[in-house]
Amino acid sequence: AANWNNYGSNTGTSGFLNDSTGAATGVTISVTGAGLWGSGVGTGDANSKMLNGYVDGTDNGTNTWTFHNVPAGIYTLISYAYPDSLDGRSSAYTVNGGSEIDLMSDGNASYPNFGFVRATGTGGNYTSGNYIEFDNISPDVNGDIVLSGTGVFRNYSNGIQLVSVPAPEPTTGVLLGLGMVGLICVARRRI
Repeated sequence: AANWNNYGSNTGTSGFLNDSTGAATGVTISVTGAGLWGSGVGTGDANSKMLNGYVDGTDNGTNTWTFHNVPAGIYTLISYAYPDSLDGRSSAYTVNGGSEIDLMSDGNASYPNFGFVRATGTGGNYTSGNYIEFDNISPDVNGDIVLSGTGVFRNYSNGIQLVSVPAPEPTTGVLLGLGMVGLICVARRRI
């Protein structure tokens, strides 16, 4: 995505964040982490640059990233997690205290060798990956979305995307239910 906000601190609250078009929003993010560290992938391209630095946690500690003033709606939250070594570091992540996704860093998720690898482990079953994704989430009553990460040997996050999911048009669900016949009818109407 274009127009990333670069927030280079392991604690504190940002100013207003820009969206992917570069327009200012009323959303801010608060970060609580132990420190900043580098993964060593370099800055040769945009993805490497994003993965090159991360907020580091303490051993068996929890980091939190809280988006404030998020407008009501449905969102996908993606957190990129690539540490400085692929030594089996494991972290468990939740959003707003809900279901957990468990991620482990190892050679099967090295970047750029394997590109982006989504971790999908749950219930303490840590799977290889360099990003996690939470779908169909909404802000709480205060307009907050809170990502928490707890690591066995530190937890980490290089970048976080909060993506608004557009509401489907009322007829979309009906068309999907009709299958091919419905799609043929739509094509005829457009001609």
